Amino acid sequence: MSHHGGAGGDGADTCKVSMLFNWYTIDACFLSSSWQINSNGAFATTCIGVMLMVVMFEALRRLGKEFDDHLLREF
Repeated sequence: MSHHGGAGGDGADTCKVSMLFNWYTIDACFLSSSWQINSNGAFATTCIGVMLMVVMFEALRRLGKEFDDHLLREF
């Protein structure tokens, strides 16, 4: 493994990032350089995890709106 330099200087591989079209799945970073995808399984897990987080976030928004509507009806 070669040293790529950087702020940390720990010898870790750097992220492959393309600002226009990112076709990299292996060695790409998600949100930060500490969340580096090292395998196809990690890529699939990240995709599934992001989808689940979005669904949960939307469900919480819906529950909050329904609770607000319930409070207004009761008032």
